[in-house]
Amino acid sequence: MHCPSSLHALNAAQHADPDSLYRKLVARPGLHFDPQLQLWIAAEAASVRALLDHPELGVRPPDEAVPLQLQGRAFGAVFARWLRMRDDAGHAGEKAALQLALAAWPPERVLQLAEATSRLAAQGGARHWQWACLPCSIAGLLGFALPDLAAQRALLQHLAHWAAALRPGASPQTLDAADAAVAALAPLDAQALALLWQSYEAGAGLLGNAWLTGATVEGTPPPIHHTRRFARTDMQMAGVTLPRGACVLLLLVAEPALGFGHGRHRCPGQDLALQIANIALRHAPPRPPGLQPGYLPLPNVRIPELPL
Repeated sequence: MHCPSSLHALNAAQHADPDSLYRKLVARPGLHFDPQLQLWIAAEAASVRALLDHPELGVRPPDEAVPLQLQGRAFGAVFARWLRMRDDAGHAGEKAALQLALAAWPPERVLQLAEATSRLAAQGGARHWQWACLPCSIAGLLGFALPDLAAQRALLQHLAHWAAALRPGASPQTLDAADAAVAALAPLDAQALALLWQSYEAGAGLLGNAWLTGATVEGTPPPIHHTRRFARTDMQMAGVTLPRGACVLLLLVAEPALGFGHGRHRCPGQDLALQIANIALRHAPPRPPGLQPGYLPLPNVRIPELPL
């Protein structure tokens, strides 16, 4: 089992028992500087909500709208259009249009596709089921048919290439693979690709943790443990001075409602994700007794490694 030796806010999601740290952090309102991590942290729920709503905190560093390694690449061009990564003037209108499009999917169609997708995914074992159910169901709703396990695995490989490309120090070969994944999914527009991406790691964490505990999706803590914001100007906030570009880590663990965000960047697909996840749990592979898996070494999402 992977277990970091020094517990802090950037590795707690992969720790066997992060709750002791989270309790200490959540008990402190306002902003606090962590000298080890060299960033500001807010964890208490009211403080987090206020900061997520603050107009001068952006989702990207002010001089780096797209990660440096993605600039000039096909994946970078898609990333730049994702609503989750933007604070520009067109964000609100595009998000409202996306919410209307999501609401227009008939519930019976969602049920049909999620049932078929989950049954098929369960044939690939617990780990495949964990990763496949949400993005593959959404792909089907978007008109991207995945009729067999090979097609599901191909989609997951595309999304894995994006995950690898977003890590610091990604190699040219990794970045080329991410660009090739964009080309392979070319029939889908940028916001459709964003829906697939946002359902990938978060979906694996949500289903994996629910499967391990035997809980309902609603009874499982959200898998996203923190998000980041960046000061867009020199500013005073919560009694401290933040220079332009300062990073603020916002913990989302104080209350379940924060797990899908808050304010203008709240996840527009929350209801859809929970609906698909509940359907997927009906078709989950059997859970062996006494299973104690480790967690993937990711900074902000808690994803157990289920058995193959």
